[in-house]
Amino acid sequence: MEYSQRSARLPKTPEEKDAWKRVIIVLEHCPLATVQGEKGFELLSEKHRNTHRKRNTDPAEWRPDVVHQCLLHLMDSPLNRAGQLQVFLRTKKGVCIAVDPRLRVPRSMRIFEKMMVSLLYKMKVRSTTGYLNLLRIVKNPMTDHLPPNTQLIRVEKDGDLVDPFTLAGVLGKPSKKAALRTVGDSTENGGGDGVTTQATASSSSATDSGAFIALQNRKAEGQFAPFAFVIGGMSKGDVEVDYCPKGQAQSIRLGDRGMSAAAVCSVLVHAFEEKWLEEDNRNAP
Repeated sequence: MEYSQRSARLPKTPEEKDAWKRVIIVLEHCPLATVQGEKGFELLSEKHRNTHRKRNTDPAEWRPDVVHQCLLHLMDSPLNRAGQLQVFLRTKKGVCIAVDPRLRVPRSMRIFEKMMVSLLYKMKVRSTTGYLNLLRIVKNPMTDHLPPNTQLIRVEKDGDLVDPFTLAGVLGKPSKKAALRTVGDSTENGGGDGVTTQATASSSSATDSGAFIALQNRKAEGQFAPFAFVIGGMSKGDVEVDYCPKGQAQSIRLGDRGMSAAAVCSVLVHAFEEKWLEEDNRNAP
């Protein structure tokens, strides 16, 4: 299924950022670290056997090609080109990296490694024009870069089995029950002053309360409830983070069989493309 490709229109004002409808993906535990090689600094990978032997680390856990594959699936997707995708990377050492949607990921693994080494050394990667930071290291904690009241969802092998297309149609929509509960609590708290009212006044108050609830529901329908997927950007292991602890945050899985990080990113992005870009594809020439 092909979509009309549009350049990413990113929000600029605080109001636009609050109403920005997008999918937030956080790749956790990314194996990105530098090591001194024969020709200068290099990106640590499984080929550096001597370094892993000295540090007593597993070479299979240091595969930066997993991050490369994930970024290729994410940044080249129509969802990202439509300006509805935001990606963050977080390394094994806790370094938080913000990825600009206008980044074109190098196809060559050798150039990708050089780009990541430059990022970890200079704290940013600028575009060829020099005015845009395509990659930049931001301060922790991770929650400072997420919208308020963001729903965090862990994607792991032992989570609840969900259909990604059904999930894409549900996420982002605020719950009407929550709005009704909030309004109901406020009216109940405001009505306990012990003043006796007549029947006509109580009926009028009930009518006003119903109209107010309907107005709040209409406003809530136009709002966007932010959410973020926390995905492990490594080849093996579990994600352990303090801002999204296991057992407290919602945990899902997208299939009965094991999936790589790149496959998870591809399935999620494709599901939201089918739901969010359906109108764009229908109007495409």
